[in-house]
Amino acid sequence: MIGAALRAKEIQIWTDIDGMHNNDPRIVKKTLPIAELTFDEASELAYFGAKILHPSTIVPAQKYGVPVRLKNTMDEKAPGTIISDKGTAGHFKAIAAKDNITSINIRSSRMLLAYGFLRRVFEVFENTKRPST
Repeated sequence: MIGAALRAKEIQIWTDIDGMHNNDPRIVKKTLPIAELTFDEASELAYFGAKILHPSTIVPAQKYGVPVRLKNTMDEKAPGTIISDKGTAGHFKAIAAKDNITSINIRSSRMLLAYGFLRRVFEVFENTKRPST
């Protein structure tokens, strides 16, 4: 928040690995750091398990366009990961996972002008909800 408020040229977050990696280094051997990510990519990876960054950490930086660099305290010469509004779209960058998440992709030709369609879909979830574990 301070870096965004000051409109800093760059915000740096120092941690124990060389930036955000393409997989979780605690689970996958031989992961690689990602050189650059967009704010949205970094936020999504953080939400789905990348522990190096909290998803809401970069919101102020994104709002004011201040790049965020993730650096390694054990290797200051490592380039780390730069997070900004620039990036290479369409390239596969990383895999992240979060337990107890279900993703559903709904496609239907019956959705067009079908008022209440999504309400009926979500009613199924509501009627079959289970207590969280």
